[in-house]
Amino acid sequence: MKELDHMYFLRHRRPRDMRTMWITRINPAAREHGLVYNRLISGLHRANVHLDRKTLCTLAETEPVTFKILVDEAKRIVYPRMAGTDRDLSQF
Repeated sequence: MKELDHMYFLRHRRPRDMRTMWITRINPAAREHGLVYNRLISGLHRANVHLDRKTLCTLAETEPVTFKILVDEAKRIVYPRMAGTDRDLSQF
């Protein structure tokens, strides 16, 4: 009976461990591009980019250019440019 209880516990713990692993791989990849994990996820959801953490982890490891595009999209949503705050560089 104790073995069955242990198997039940591990079966429900495995998805949590996988999610933690994906997050720990996405976070440094996002920080390389100047965005922390929670702002990346928030920006992607606000931009209606529906990718799960497993897919983001795979993209961060195998497709860095595609991951950079996703980070840039999240940055665009999280840090919007204010209208009229563009610098006038004609003097230089």
